[in-house]
Amino acid sequence: MLRSYDGDVVIEASTVPYDRDGAPEAVVLSTLTPDGDRVLVRTDDPQVLALALDGDPLGRTVRLATGTVRLVRGKAAELLPPETAPVRSERRGALALVTLDRPEVRNAIDGRTAAALEQAIDDAEADDRVRVIVLTGAGGTFCAGMDLKAAARGRLARLRATWPLGVDGATADQAVDRRGRRQRLGWRM
Repeated sequence: MLRSYDGDVVIEASTVPYDRDGAPEAVVLSTLTPDGDRVLVRTDDPQVLALALDGDPLGRTVRLATGTVRLVRGKAAELLPPETAPVRSERRGALALVTLDRPEVRNAIDGRTAAALEQAIDDAEADDRVRVIVLTGAGGTFCAGMDLKAAARGRLARLRATWPLGVDGATADQAVDRRGRRQRLGWRM
């Protein structure tokens, strides 16, 4: 999700918060950029608010520019179907199967995929029944590495706000799991 964006976006969802007196305060929009990125905006623009209250804002185009939201004339756009999750997880007894699921880009890791992968691994590690985590890729390819096209657009796959892709530079001697226990790894870094 982008924190800011200037340009035309399409509304995919909206909600109207009300004040204590029951009057609408503003409208919160979930919008999609032409690249498919999401941008959340809150506006009290009268035209946009009226559309959210009295009409159907889904698929309508609005223009975002430096903190302003303006309704763009024209008919509603066709919304794309929701994106599939970039990572799938399933449990098979004591095994957690985590699958990178972006075969159209050879399972390259972008920010969204990295966050989903981190969450899937965290979930598996937190499950006391899981003894083994298997990481695999969909579509006949394990992983092409970093999604360079996403990185070129400034969407680096950073996790835990410090290291790219969660890499922490630990050697096999220093490795510990998230519960603080030392781990024996079968490889050297």
